[in-house]
Amino acid sequence: MDSEAVSEVHNIWGFDMLYFYKAPLPALGVKDPLHQTVVLRIDSMDREADDGDDEPESFLQLEYIPFGGLRWQRTCIASPGGSKVQLVRRVRCGGIYGYRVADVMDDWREKADHFMNGVEFATEIAKACNAETDLADHFREARVEVKAWHDDYLEKERARKAALASTVATGALLLCTVQ
Repeated sequence: MDSEAVSEVHNIWGFDMLYFYKAPLPALGVKDPLHQTVVLRIDSMDREADDGDDEPESFLQLEYIPFGGLRWQRTCIASPGGSKVQLVRRVRCGGIYGYRVADVMDDWREKADHFMNGVEFATEIAKACNAETDLADHFREARVEVKAWHDDYLEKERARKAALASTVATGALLLCTVQ
């Protein structure tokens, strides 16, 4: 993501609805719905309170992908798609200016990778939109689930390396015995 993307979001008049999703990330071996995606509906003067008559590209989808960084796109639907995507919560908000979301995006452009970044980024977007109290329980649970997944991943990686080291040592011992 570059400064042009941040500038484009900065110039958005405002957002009136937030959608928080969780989904698996099969490319990283995450089969459980741990990945956090935030979709913000761009406010429009022409839209009635809850009608579904949205203009093209009236949503902004944001997510922090581990080892991939921040991703954003304008879209015409609120759902990020995928068969295993789960809506966590829809939160109505008002008066959330684009610059507040853009500031969070700018802060996260150069973050060092960490397994918890997806949850922390979504939390920061919720704070920028004054929705952190509505989602506090969700983010607390998400942190626990992501930490458990990461601990399990590390354990499997240690076991894999130990098995590899054992195989190499056995091979070396056989080689020495044969000679």
